[in-house]
Amino acid sequence: MKSEQKINMVAIVDDHPMMREGLAQLVRSQPGYDCCWTAGDVSQAMQCIESERPDLLMADMTLPGRNGLELIKDALTIAPGLPILVISMHEENLYAQRVLKAGGKGYIMKDAPRSLLLEAINTVSGGKIWVSPEISALIIQAFSGKPAKETVDGIHRLTDREF
Repeated sequence: MKSEQKINMVAIVDDHPMMREGLAQLVRSQPGYDCCWTAGDVSQAMQCIESERPDLLMADMTLPGRNGLELIKDALTIAPGLPILVISMHEENLYAQRVLKAGGKGYIMKDAPRSLLLEAINTVSGGKIWVSPEISALIIQAFSGKPAKETVDGIHRLTDREF
């Protein structure tokens, strides 16, 4: 008797319809994955999370009304432990650590190759954290006791709301 493979249901939140549909198509093309719903903003995403909890949430950082960091925090209040992968055009060295601190499990730039995006999806849906090798090195450096390079503009000292 053949055992059924678990299908990971993925939800996508992005304010650009073409990006949402492209990501949904990519997800559906992968064995073991399907897209359960898409949303264009945080409010719509929160309604969808309450009615149909995904196995993985993929979200943009910049959304109308509220940002991706707020989405992460709100989503995790309703669905603790929900793996969240942020896909963004914003510079990784400014946002990735904030995403992880907010409870997200991964951050990838929108200009990353398809192979890296698929690696990130598989890693985060498997319960692990995914960031680029560059950000991983910065995080390891910070935990190794070596002071990380501070930015001159002090942007890392801002709260999420100030940021």
